[in-house]
Amino acid sequence: MITVDSISKYYFSLNPSLKVIKYHPGEEILTSKRINHIIEINPGKVLNPGESDNVEFVYSGPSTNSFCYPD
Repeated sequence: MITVDSISKYYFSLNPSLKVIKYHPGEEILTSKRINHIIEINPGKVLNPGESDNVEFVYSGPSTNSFCYPD
């Protein structure tokens, strides 16, 4: 995704039945908030246009197919 604004939070969507164990870029543990399938991560820094970042998700459990395929 290309943006012209700096961002201070990252948003991800993950199947709501999956349990997230941790999020981290390398060795640093990140703070987060989850509401259903939306995960908000505070990376502790501002990401400026043209910069990139990596976030690793460690999670477990089965996914809920009814969430993935509502029809």
